[in-house]
Amino acid sequence: MRSFLISVLLCSACAAPFAHDAGTPPAGVSSVDAGAAPVRPDAGTPVDAGAPPPAPHDAGVSSKPDAGVPPPPDAGAPPPPVHDAGVPPPPHPACEHPPVNDPHADPTGLADGPIVRFTVRVYYLIKPDGSVVDPTGSGDRWWADVGDIVVFDSTQKNADNRICVWQNEPVWSFHDPDCAFERRGIGNPFLAKMKVNARGTMTVSSTIDGVRSNTLYFEGR
Repeated sequence: MRSFLISVLLCSACAAPFAHDAGTPPAGVSSVDAGAAPVRPDAGTPVDAGAPPPAPHDAGVSSKPDAGVPPPPDAGAPPPPVHDAGVPPPPHPACEHPPVNDPHADPTGLADGPIVRFTVRVYYLIKPDGSVVDPTGSGDRWWADVGDIVVFDSTQKNADNRICVWQNEPVWSFHDPDCAFERRGIGNPFLAKMKVNARGTMTVSSTIDGVRSNTLYFEGR
């Protein structure tokens, strides 16, 4: 019996070092295992000192909320021009119709100048069949059909209201924004001949020795 008790006591003494509380560290051992990785105070997750820091986001996914949307234009670049739909684009340059020949006139027998008044008018029309007819219109508004030829006349007068001599022959001015008319040659510089090629409007005037004439508005219909 005595031998049995001695054996039990010896076995209890041998087992005592291995029976410590799992929640209580054995004497001489810190609560933090020196062999364990250090713990960041803000994470509770071990940090592997030899591993690279984690990427801030998945490299295959953009972190921008507008991924896939084109970036805004450069703030320093001027904005593209905006066409005002209510404003028509500028027209092509108007046809001015310079002379197509170099006619001259003889002032012999005319009254003395200087010229104080210069007037232009529609003289007559030539129809496509060659017939000559009176012009259509009144005042400063006149018209003709497409295919007609219109002849304009000009007259210079002095202070006595007489046709007088000149120093320089007249220079005709045509403003044809639609390029609807075609200038034809003629033998008298005081006349001008135009053919109506298309529908459109034109202004007609002339200048001689610094005196400008009245202005006619002519329409091709």
